[in-house]
Amino acid sequence: MALCNTPIVSGDSRTREVRERTLIRATMIGDRIAEQEIIIRNANAHGIGAVTRGTMPEPSEALIITLPDGQELSGRVCWVADKTFGVQLDDVLDLRLLKLTNQRRNEDFAKTIDWMLDLTFREAESEQEAQPSNLRHL
Repeated sequence: MALCNTPIVSGDSRTREVRERTLIRATMIGDRIAEQEIIIRNANAHGIGAVTRGTMPEPSEALIITLPDGQELSGRVCWVADKTFGVQLDDVLDLRLLKLTNQRRNEDFAKTIDWMLDLTFREAESEQEAQPSNLRHL
């Protein structure tokens, strides 16, 4: 359903497509926008929601968004609010591939978090074992 192409009026019973939450650093470029970083906050098969600190695109502006793996997505800006915007994509986005790209990108980060949690719990167990109430009297 292309909500971008047809305005939604109050009381409209249509629901928007379910979105996958994500935080993916990407770049965008447009006719009047030089290449700049964006963060994709959510995505579905037909569009993305993103945020930028740079120049905001305008509604109906054509953009090219480049994902970390080099995949390029083309589309048009549907809405703009503050520093966030939505893009209706020209082609269907493979969300499975997007998730895999994101998982691979975050793999080292996840390993670091696991290591830190393991270290924290090991330290907590060691402290608990060393408590006087846990020591046996001889």
